[in-house]
Order: sequence, then structure tokens, then C-alpha cells
Amino acid sequence: MIKPQPIVSIMTARILIIDGDNHRVLVDIVHSLGYETVLPPYNIEPQPVHAAVSKQNYDLVLMGAAILETDGLDAIRLIRSTFADCPIIVITGDIGKASAVVDLKLAIAFGADGGLYEPFGADELDSLIRSMQGL
Repeated sequence: MIKPQPIVSIMTARILIIDGDNHRVLVDIVHSLGYETVLPPYNIEPQPVHAAVSKQNYDLVLMGAAILETDGLDAIRLIRSTFADCPIIVITGDIGKASAVVDLKLAIAFGADGGLYEPFGADELDSLIRSMQGL
């Protein structure tokens, strides 16, 4: 049996991943796509997230929807106000749940650039990252 090869991006981007308990899953997916990942300090609060972004130059921020229930919307506002050109992608729950649709719409209203509903494939995430990077 042939083992599938990971999708490798032609562009290496630094992606800040802001997610609660499931951040390892996102890190693994993003690494499999060939991107560099960075995690902020946890327990997430807007200022540490803002500090993490302000100390480094990131090409994109990837947020899990669970963060939206805590201080994620404030973090989106802070990131957007300081780094207007840094794309923000939000990963929400199952599209079959009304709350996932509301979460994504709310995140976009606060300044996120787009998002994906779970479950999603690595190729879908890669396509969205590339589109946010203008590739």
C-alpha cells in the first residue's frame, strides 16, 4: 500500500495558532501542509495574544471557535487594530449546528477574514491559507 504524502506548500508561512484544548490537532494539520506554526501562551487572554502577535511577524492567524467563547472576539479586534494586513481564519464547529454559522458570522463581523466549518480536509485549509496569502 502506498503511503499518502503530505501536501507541501510552495510558500512557507508563519501561522499563529490560537485554539484551546484542540490546538495540537491544528498544529499537526498545519505542519503537514508545510507551514511553520507558533502557539501563544495559554490561558488565552486578549493581551497575551496581542503580545504574541506584536513580538513576531506572522503571515496568518488561525483561531479555533472555542476561543470565541472566551476572549477570542477581543483578540480578533486587537490583532486587526494592530495588524490590519494579517489575515485571520476561524475554524468553527460542524456546519450542521446553527451555533457554528453564528460563530463564523460573528468572527467575521469582528474582523476575521474567513473560516472553515468542521470537519474539513487539509486541502481545504491549504486552499484557504493560499487564498489569504494571495497565491
